[in-house]
Amino acid sequence: MYNNKLNKLIESALTGKDIENYLYQFKRESDYQGRQENSYYINYLEGIIDSITVPLFSQTITRESNNDLYNVFINNVDRRGTTMNDFMYSLLKSYKAHGNAFIIMNNFTEFSATLSEQLDNRELPWINMKTMVDLYDYEDDDFGNIKFIEFYNGMCTDKKGESKPEIIGYNESYVYTYILGDKEDTLEAEANTFGFIPVISLNPEITPFPTVKDLAKTNIAIYNTLSEQRDLERSSAFCLLEIPNDQPQDANVELGPNNIIWVPTNSSRGSAYVNPDASVLKTLREGAESMVALLQQQAEKLGSIAINKASQSGAAYEMEFLGKNYVLNQLSDFAESVEYKITEMFGLMITATVDVDIIYPDEFVNNLSAITGKLDIIKKSQEIGITYTEDELLVIKEELLKSL
Repeated sequence: MYNNKLNKLIESALTGKDIENYLYQFKRESDYQGRQENSYYINYLEGIIDSITVPLFSQTITRESNNDLYNVFINNVDRRGTTMNDFMYSLLKSYKAHGNAFIIMNNFTEFSATLSEQLDNRELPWINMKTMVDLYDYEDDDFGNIKFIEFYNGMCTDKKGESKPEIIGYNESYVYTYILGDKEDTLEAEANTFGFIPVISLNPEITPFPTVKDLAKTNIAIYNTLSEQRDLERSSAFCLLEIPNDQPQDANVELGPNNIIWVPTNSSRGSAYVNPDASVLKTLREGAESMVALLQQQAEKLGSIAINKASQSGAAYEMEFLGKNYVLNQLSDFAESVEYKITEMFGLMITATVDVDIIYPDEFVNNLSAITGKLDIIKKSQEIGITYTEDELLVIKEELLKSL
């Protein structure tokens, strides 16, 4: 069985879903749930991944074919109205985050007599995507070819009426499903009439080490540090009251760890408000800043450059990301090769050769070198003593964004 624990962490960092599960509790923390509710997550990872995927779809992608079935297919690839562009964006985004993703192709078993009837009834293959989070188990042969592969396939009800995960699997002989934990009694299989396993693995190595692992962990570390920082700031604003009293149980106040501290009357301290040590808050802020700087370095290795938005009020930790052109060009070529694999499998499903020309853009509007040059000019002007007001910085930002 494949261990998808790391992929679940990456998916939460990418989407923000269930991110509170990665807010770690301090062993002596008394109000962890309250801190969870007050915490917020700045999603850097999604911006980084988008910066090296979205530009591919900001221009026209050419797909030219004389096959009528294929031309209908690319406008609704999954029988749910998803276009090929939208499908490929989701696929590449998951691929760049996890290092792999999967395409599953299905087909009808019976067809109408004529092509026009097939088109009217949408009797043509369709595809769906599975991510590394969905992967349950697999086996390769000595040459890296898939012998079988299984995915989580939603939830179903067992004989006892309990909701349990369903597994769907593919091998050269069958397409099958079963309820996790009860395979022997719940296995249902249909013959695989395709003559091949209808699964495309985008990476020949099914379980590569995700390239964004460190980025995701850094993003979550920033989330935790900012949460602790916010909690400490609230403790400073709503501080504890320290009152001398030898018999606090007789006092007409509600006692608790979050409102009053009682001290002996012979204490030299007297009544006072107790605040957390300011140096701790300073350390947390410096820690967050150093982690954001580290994240920017990690993003650059992936091919994404950060533009800090700290000039805006309340945006100390916010930034935008731009993908490097060479990374975008590499992904453009890769996307074309993936679509040709889809087309080849589509042709095998309809027992016909599908001729198609697929062209992704190879020149991108967000010319990073031009942006970097403008930023260098601004930096050098500041070095020689030229200062900018907040309004001027906003204008500069707008002009830079026009270059995208």
